[in-house]
Amino acid sequence: MTTLSHRHAILTAVTLCCTYGMAQTSHVVTDMETGTPIRDVTIIFNNIDSCRTKTEYTGIFTCPDSARTLTFKHSKYEGRIMDRHELKDTIELLPNMNRLNEVVIKGKRPKISQFVMGPIKDAALSAPRQTATATFDVVDLFTWKKRKKTKKRIKAIENY
Repeated sequence: MTTLSHRHAILTAVTLCCTYGMAQTSHVVTDMETGTPIRDVTIIFNNIDSCRTKTEYTGIFTCPDSARTLTFKHSKYEGRIMDRHELKDTIELLPNMNRLNEVVIKGKRPKISQFVMGPIKDAALSAPRQTATATFDVVDLFTWKKRKKTKKRIKAIENY
């Protein structure tokens, strides 16, 4: 009877150790700009080169509970190091592109000859101005409903 209880205790202990040792969480690695999953991202756990994994074609990887720091590496993306407490369901990586921080464009417009611009200015100044007798604004049709909803909302807020 005692050997049976010892066996039961040993079996329970082994089961608990295996369950604790195999506790893992799944995460997805995506592109920060497009949100698409990234495949073949190398994840190194605890800065130990032998403890590594790669993402699948869906960007999913499993992280063991023993991992405290994770290093994400991919040739087309900036590397990222995260602590376990920073880890979320989705990890976003920034694309590694040669980018310019700021671009200033200076230019000069071409000079148009006075022979061309003179007649155009004269024609524009001497042309009679047209005045509309009746106006029709298409945008006003769409904003009418919005104004009506805004008035209702203001009244609802006042009565709240």
